[in-house]
Amino acid sequence: MKTKLPKKKRSISRKEIVNEALLLAAEQGWHKLTVRELATRLKYAPPVLYEHFENKDHLLHTMMVEGFELMSAQIQKATAVATDPREKLELLGLERFKFATENRALHTLMFSTNCSCGQQELIIQGMCSAKQTLASLLKEISGRTDDCADLITNFMALVRGYTYMSIELPTHLSHAQFFDKITPAQALRGAILRFIKSIENTSI
Repeated sequence: MKTKLPKKKRSISRKEIVNEALLLAAEQGWHKLTVRELATRLKYAPPVLYEHFENKDHLLHTMMVEGFELMSAQIQKATAVATDPREKLELLGLERFKFATENRALHTLMFSTNCSCGQQELIIQGMCSAKQTLASLLKEISGRTDDCADLITNFMALVRGYTYMSIELPTHLSHAQFFDKITPAQALRGAILRFIKSIENTSI
């Protein structure tokens, strides 16, 4: 009688590793993430994970790159339906906020200040990419011909501020202190509309 050999465990996919890393970060924070902990949760030996990622930094870097690509694609898709620059700017801010609230752990990683220099460069690249789009929209809305650096900074800070209060602060505190009876997204939309009103060229 032949002895049955145990079935060979299938190899793990790159996506499974990334998804588990996001779950672990959401539960315990990115500082708790290690390749060994990931391997334990996935029930694989660490060397199996190294077939996909050289080390933890490689994993984080890859996730950040894909995060910025995903966020950019979602924003482009959301704003493509609008032709008016005011509407495009509003949709850009709201979609940026939506991405953050729906991908909290990933968003926290993407804009973490406690990452390596190489990962910080990704943050700057992501912001510079958004800057180009914002400059075009803000010039149309305001009628200005300069680089609109101050307006770009103000708009980015506006969206980032509402994002921080919504996803980084405890919900019971942020909602009670900052959002009252409306949702954070509604509060942000009102702030964006006021921002647009304050800079728009009334002759266009």
